[in-house]
Amino acid sequence: MNIRIAGNDDIPGLREVYLDAVTTIGPMRYSPKQVQAWVQFVDGIEEFQNFILDGTTFVAGSDEAPVGFCGIADNGHVLSIYVRGASARQGVGSTLLAEALEHGKRNSISEFYAEASEFSLPLFQKFGFSITGKERVVQYGAEFNRYLVQMKLDIQ
Repeated sequence: MNIRIAGNDDIPGLREVYLDAVTTIGPMRYSPKQVQAWVQFVDGIEEFQNFILDGTTFVAGSDEAPVGFCGIADNGHVLSIYVRGASARQGVGSTLLAEALEHGKRNSISEFYAEASEFSLPLFQKFGFSITGKERVVQYGAEFNRYLVQMKLDIQ
C-alpha cells in the first residue's frame, strides 16, 4: 500500500473518499439525518481543504485512486481517519493511523488524542488509546456522540 502526505491536488480525491466512507459505512450506525449532516461538511470546499491541509494528512492508495486518509496536528490531535467502504476492514485504517502516530513520535509528540466516532473507537483502542470522556456535539442540525480518547507514550 502506497502512503504519502496529502497536498492541495489531493482535495477532490479525498473529498470522494470522505463521501464514500460516510454514505456507505455511515448508515450502519447513524440515522439518515446524521449521515446527511456528515455529508454536508464537504459542501464547504474551503472548510474541507483546511480539514485536510491544516495538519499532516497521510493518504493511502495511488495518486489516481486514494482509498483512505488520516490527519494529525502538530500537537498530537488525530484530526481524521476515513476509508472508502469497499476498503474498510482491510488494514487501511490501521496502516494510516500507524503512519500518523509514527510521524508524531518522530516529531517528539508523546501524547495523542482524538474525538472518536462509533466506527473509529475500536481502531483507536486497538492502538492503545483509552476513553477519557464522551461528548455530544451538534453538526448541521444533527446530534452525534463522540468518544474522547487519549494515549500517552514514554519517549526516551
